Amino acid sequence: MRESFRKKCYHELTKERDELIEHLDKLAIDQTSITNPKANAIAVITAIRKLASIQSILSDLADLQTKRIVRLTWALVILTAALLVFTAALYEDAHAQIQHDNLAKQQQTQHP
Repeated sequence: MRESFRKKCYHELTKERDELIEHLDKLAIDQTSITNPKANAIAVITAIRKLASIQSILSDLADLQTKRIVRLTWALVILTAALLVFTAALYEDAHAQIQHDNLAKQQQTQHP
């Protein structure tokens, strides 16, 4: 019995999210009965299985998005470090240029 339940759950996981939600709506409307508690119990069990499938699908999608965000964050860290190195190199170059210009001005004022 558990094996057939697992097969049904696996089959539910292969369906699309919207299809599962549509089935839940049909369960709520068509497969419930005021006079038949057994039908209601079966409908509830089926609905719970479908909800679990939807949650599993959404969990997988959330996990995928989380991995993408982590990769983007690392890319930003690497880009920031590269920009820091580039800025430091530009600062040293500008500082050296300023010192060179100041030295050239001093030499021109000393030896006109």
